[in-house]
Amino acid sequence: KGLGVAQIGDGLVGLPNNPRTREHLEWVAASVVEAEGQAIVWLAKTAGRRPGQELAREMSAARDVEYQQLLDELAASVDPDTRNVARWRREWRRIDRRDYFQASLREPARRALDAVAAGLDPVRSNQ
Repeated sequence: KGLGVAQIGDGLVGLPNNPRTREHLEWVAASVVEAEGQAIVWLAKTAGRRPGQELAREMSAARDVEYQQLLDELAASVDPDTRNVARWRREWRRIDRRDYFQASLREPARRALDAVAAGLDPVRSNQ
């Protein structure tokens, strides 16, 4: 779940097929085997475009929920400090690493975070 997978079934997840996600899944599988479990990484193709598009929409929607939570937290901040901004930046990066399809709230969250950070820096906020 930490990779931002689409849950397809019990123990069956989907991720885009790229070198980064394959490496992550192989690492997870190796960890499961080291813990004396069983894991296999399968590469699969959907039977047509529609199932793949639905999975991509589902994954983007899940990231939008996370970006919205970050936006809500930013909007509720009354007196942000540099520690909060650093934490929010880490959270944005955590979500972004799992945002394989550029969710619709990705850029609004980044801009809101940049605006809050600029408010702490008098040089940037006057530009």
